[in-house]
Amino acid sequence: MRSCIKILFSVVFCLVVCQTNVNGNNRSTGSVTLKEEVPQAGKVSSTVPAKPIVSDVKNDVSAIRAFTGLTKAAFEAKMKSLGFDAAQDEIGMGGQAYKSKSAGYMLAVKYGTRGKDEFVRDIYKGTLSPNPNFLAIKTTFLDFGKQCINLKTKYSGGFVKSLGEKGNAENIRTLQDRNSKFLPAFDQMISTNEDGGAVDGYTEKDYDYIFTYRYTKAFTSAVIIIHITDKTLVSK
Repeated sequence: MRSCIKILFSVVFCLVVCQTNVNGNNRSTGSVTLKEEVPQAGKVSSTVPAKPIVSDVKNDVSAIRAFTGLTKAAFEAKMKSLGFDAAQDEIGMGGQAYKSKSAGYMLAVKYGTRGKDEFVRDIYKGTLSPNPNFLAIKTTFLDFGKQCINLKTKYSGGFVKSLGEKGNAENIRTLQDRNSKFLPAFDQMISTNEDGGAVDGYTEKDYDYIFTYRYTKAFTSAVIIIHITDKTLVSK
């Protein structure tokens, strides 16, 4: 059943992505990139570890960001200490997934390199909510953006698309567009419990932050995924 949910969510999200008109996708223009942005093969983004603009603010986003930069051995030890075991990805995050019997979420990881050494480049936290409380989902999802603002990041863009609508997804390229277009469209999609998805993106010099919401009525389940990338590492 869980594998079916993962597949359906992935299909729904692919439909959202495919219906998005993505032109000039780079964060310098304020749009969110739907493909993985990675350095060219063999080139390192930085010879020194990533450093956040703000390191003394503690919130859910910074707690997940703290996993990036760990060595593979250190990350695996951390998973063991937290009670997480390697598992099948049940919600379509990407990378190697980890699951705990007690935690209400899953984690997933992709590694990158700096020279010959291997570190956590991409960290995901995914929460599957059967029979979701949409008001709580909305609050949680939008709060990640507020947390990023507290971390002094810049808005990088996003989109929102209800699959019950006709036409293209609403592409969001600026913070002003987010306030005037994204928030009302997301609120409408949530309030009507429509199938669809949304992406809210933020960036700083060494990190990218992508927050994804997906919902499908077929399994009455919603997913929220936090995805943070350490841009100083070369993707494998």
